[in-house]
Amino acid sequence: MKSAKSFFILLIGALLLVLSAGIATADSPANINWYVQYYNNPHLEGVPAATGNEIGINHTWGAGAPATGINADNFSARWTGSRSFDAGVYEVSATTDDGVRVWVDGTLVIDQWREQSATTFKKQVYLSAGVHHWQVAYFEAQGDAVIRFDLQLITPDTTTGAAWTAEYFTNPDLSGSPAKILTETAINYDWGTGAPTTDIPADNFSVRWTTNAQFLGGTYDFSATADDGVRLWIDGVLVIDQWREQAATTFTVRRTLSAGSHRVQMAYFEAGGVAVAKLQWQLAPSGGSPTPTPAPTPVPGSEIMVDNLDSGFLWGGLWRNRHTAAGGQKFSYFWTYNTTFYPENYGKWTPTLPHSGNYEVWAYIPAMPGASRNVRYRVLHNGTRSDMIVNQLTRGNNWINLGTYYFNAGNTGKEFVLVYDNTRETYISRTIAFDAVKFIPR
Repeated sequence: MKSAKSFFILLIGALLLVLSAGIATADSPANINWYVQYYNNPHLEGVPAATGNEIGINHTWGAGAPATGINADNFSARWTGSRSFDAGVYEVSATTDDGVRVWVDGTLVIDQWREQSATTFKKQVYLSAGVHHWQVAYFEAQGDAVIRFDLQLITPDTTTGAAWTAEYFTNPDLSGSPAKILTETAINYDWGTGAPTTDIPADNFSVRWTTNAQFLGGTYDFSATADDGVRLWIDGVLVIDQWREQAATTFTVRRTLSAGSHRVQMAYFEAGGVAVAKLQWQLAPSGGSPTPTPAPTPVPGSEIMVDNLDSGFLWGGLWRNRHTAAGGQKFSYFWTYNTTFYPENYGKWTPTLPHSGNYEVWAYIPAMPGASRNVRYRVLHNGTRSDMIVNQLTRGNNWINLGTYYFNAGNTGKEFVLVYDNTRETYISRTIAFDAVKFIPR
């Protein structure tokens, strides 16, 4: 009887270990609900030969094929998925034979796109609390096929958000006493042509934000976006100095900070027109400064293109300034003269996307005489707005890469590319072209 009781206790203990292991696996950050596309070529080109959904990526196919209808060699796959994360530093791990690339929120964090035996690559990234979007691309050339993706929390972020003291001035020089002092939780403003508050003018104002924020020990990327001028200090040291009139531009600086409290201060001024002031920071990826990746050429047949003649394009504004010209992607494009501060015309490209995921966005620029050097392309994607300034004068007859962004295909009609005609150049001194925009799944 005693031996039977002991066996029963051991059995219960073993079951508890199995259950606890199952729970741990179920809670793993790597267990993302992936949408996967398999291609019968190693370049992720054309129409997928098979699609589906997978929880986690953990495949050792050996010399076999991943599924019926897929080649055993010379195939590729793309996984796209999202889930919510706690804030902290995570280690991304990809084991592959042959090539692999991993993106988070459109940023390439692992790039090992080559033939190789099974090798594991790791990278540490900082994730803020909330939903993050992932993409894994893979190709198999010959021989064994292996692809495994793992994600582990290394250092939880227990710091609290910064509380800013914001001093607003009714002049662009931060001079005199502040007209208004507020407590704010973030610097994330796009006031457009409006005023920050009823007591502050829409133009010719300035702001100074100050906080003592808690940091994990490590190296951080600080990014300040401003239209017009911006300066940033960390512990009294000036690290960004861009105090001039300019279109919305992002400046990034990398600094290593000890764990604990650090004083951060940002100064900003607005001259005229659109007003933008933003600041964010995050732990930098390991391995030194980020290396720019050359923009690839669009792959024919895989993109979703919206031309100015398609139903997905909307031309709004004042009819008197609209013109049509021969050229562009369908031998016809629209153009208008620029305004200075207040828009009169705009173009809007709204795609119909087959699924949610990362898409590379390209705009075609026809060659035009007297084209504007300061055309703002605004990409609305998954509730986020991203701006890019394009010089149409020097980029004529070219596709221009506007970046890679995560799009939620369920947000019908709410995700698009937008261009206004207010370029801050002398009124009707320049021309602006509206032609085609491509969305290429990545």
